[in-house]
Amino acid sequence: MTITSAIPNDTGPTPAEAERLAELITSSWVSNAIHAGIELGVFDALAEQPDDVEALARRLGCVPTTLKQLLDACGSLQLCRLDEHARYDVSAMGRMLALQTPGSQQAWALLWSRELATLWSGLADSVRRGASVRSLRGTATGFDRLADDPVRADAFNRAMTANTWWVAQSLARSPMLDGFRHVLTWAAAMVFWSSRCSTAMAQCMARCTTSPTQPSEPMPRSKLPNLRIAPRLSPATSLPPCRPAAMRTCSRASSMTGRMQNAPGS
Repeated sequence: MTITSAIPNDTGPTPAEAERLAELITSSWVSNAIHAGIELGVFDALAEQPDDVEALARRLGCVPTTLKQLLDACGSLQLCRLDEHARYDVSAMGRMLALQTPGSQQAWALLWSRELATLWSGLADSVRRGASVRSLRGTATGFDRLADDPVRADAFNRAMTANTWWVAQSLARSPMLDGFRHVLTWAAAMVFWSSRCSTAMAQCMARCTTSPTQPSEPMPRSKLPNLRIAPRLSPATSLPPCRPAAMRTCSRASSMTGRMQNAPGS
């Protein structure tokens, strides 16, 4: 009997797999760092102008040493960078977290790191009992939770506008919709006229997928469940019927909102 014959074959994880697992376990720090950067005004300030850490700390009212740690963390996420003059500047991706950027994802990041993050903490109980986290905690589900809370409703609608902005951009450039450019121009004007339109748009997209062969009938805005949280929309205005050729694209676009409504926390 040799010594090597008594040693079992190595079937354990590789160092790369162990490192990847560690990243998954600790990944919550990413959304927390993004949230801190938004709350402190880091991305808004750097989108206005690059700055060294001392000057930026004075602008934001932060301690330079701890601010540098946050900036370096955001740098590891490719949200900002240190230039040759020892100034921090936002990257193209980090600029999307500044409020003034077209298509800003700030509202979506805030919703995810605040309300939605607390819901996912109840995932195990949701799976065990087969019910949503909100229902288990005795809170309203669906859009009902927004009906009597205009601040929360505004935050949700702003987040949905941000979440669907880039999808809408891709949809508008889709070659399959070349024949509907005038419709898209009208729709874009309606959707981005107010951040409150975003939920109505998501519901319209979901409605588009109800019939695989026939265009859906126009739906008066007064029939939309979230009209009560979108008072600036005219009840007399009807949404246009959707074309069958565009339904598949609308379905892909609505999947983002679908994930929100079908998640255990919904």
